[in-house]
Amino acid sequence: MVAFDIATKVVADTQKIWALHPGRGKKFYGIFFENRKVFLEIPGFFPDPQTFDSTEAIRQHLRMSDAVLEYYRKGETVPTKNAATYDSAVGDKSFSSAVGNVETLYKEASPGDLILVPGRGHYAPVLIGEITSKFNVRDSIVHPSYPGHEIPVRKVRWLSTNIPKRQLDGEVAKRLENRHAICEIYRKLYGKHVFPVAYRSYVEGGKSKAEFLGSQYSGKDLLETYSSALLLKYFVASYNAVNIDDVGDLRNLSIQQTIDKYYDQNLIDDFTQDFQSPGRFVLYGATATIGIFLMLGVAVATSDATVQEILNNLNIVNSEAPPNDAVTNGFQDQFQYLMNSLGEERLNEIQQLGQKAAGDIGLDSGVKER
Repeated sequence: MVAFDIATKVVADTQKIWALHPGRGKKFYGIFFENRKVFLEIPGFFPDPQTFDSTEAIRQHLRMSDAVLEYYRKGETVPTKNAATYDSAVGDKSFSSAVGNVETLYKEASPGDLILVPGRGHYAPVLIGEITSKFNVRDSIVHPSYPGHEIPVRKVRWLSTNIPKRQLDGEVAKRLENRHAICEIYRKLYGKHVFPVAYRSYVEGGKSKAEFLGSQYSGKDLLETYSSALLLKYFVASYNAVNIDDVGDLRNLSIQQTIDKYYDQNLIDDFTQDFQSPGRFVLYGATATIGIFLMLGVAVATSDATVQEILNNLNIVNSEAPPNDAVTNGFQDQFQYLMNSLGEERLNEIQQLGQKAAGDIGLDSGVKER
């Protein structure tokens, strides 16, 4: 059996985006990156399972952490670790803001939410990652500055660690300069700028994005990307044929004839080619499924799998989507329907074009063949 993992993020309606600052002078930036954990500078906060059930308890634990910070600054009496002995009153504006920060990172931020961590200056990479699990009071780290006083953490997986802040959208970059320790970047306004840099491929709100890399592009042949572009255009046309349920002629039509008959530019919101040795094609689809469809098409075309394996033993999975995801769940039957409609002769032609594209620029769809 030939298995293809499309590894495409399906963005949930509830997913949020947060900007988190790695301490004064960005001193925790490296620790965040190396440990795949993020936190606020609250050593000795020592939460228990009931801490986040009330704001009063959070205030007590935060004042306990403040006492720890004061101890390390002045080296006086070691503060008690009994949170109940600390004041639970509201406090001043600065303290209330700190309480809000704690509630946001450790209580409100949810698994799957994006975290953006800026480095020092406009040229430092922004760490972009996803929170991987619910907060657990046992999740902590000890920083050398505060030995013996653990800091609670949220676990993350970094998705992107090499994009400097100056390359982000200007409005998003401004949000990363906000003085709050953690603040929300509202996805309705800025999601369209954040999701493309966080995910190579994704589906969100009835739209999709797919990115095709060309790692072997040399920049010396004026037609070097032609086979790849032709292959992508062919699968846009095939997608349209499947959608309108008019696949009867596909096995009898050449690649160019299929494009001439079925290609519909309205299926694409935007398509860019950025080739600077190496380069990429980036497609923003007008439907939720066209991006995945093209990724699978390129994967089949560039695969070493035989035509018979593709026709009879094709299995499609999505490691980046929850089980029974509505967007990706029906792809097995839909794509198999196309493959069977094409037949052996046409599939052989498609694979020949795919091998040419792979040889010319190393065309890669991001689909993982298992």
